[in-house]
Amino acid sequence: MGVVNAYACVPADRLDAEPPEPEFDIDKAGDDLADLLADAPYDVIDGDRLTPDQVRASAGYLAATPWESLDHDLPDDEADYVRDHYERLRAFFAAAAAKGHGVVIVQS
Repeated sequence: MGVVNAYACVPADRLDAEPPEPEFDIDKAGDDLADLLADAPYDVIDGDRLTPDQVRASAGYLAATPWESLDHDLPDDEADYVRDHYERLRAFFAAAAAKGHGVVIVQS
């Protein structure tokens, strides 16, 4: 059984508080996404808490990095699964950055 990474968007003053209920997760796509996003400025997969500045930088990186530009050799059925979670991750970080919030990543 693999690790599931779940995400919550939080105001900067709540980053050190007890993690809230996650808003979404990337299911078991985390390992593949971690490999594909190794060059990201911050760890958006296995990180713990990202400040609003780190979220903005990460959102910018993800926005400038479409799926097609990532170097992957995943089988088609797996690639579709990972791509779906990647696109959701991009949208989540864009929304968090637009709010000026931080992000808490919880692994279970």
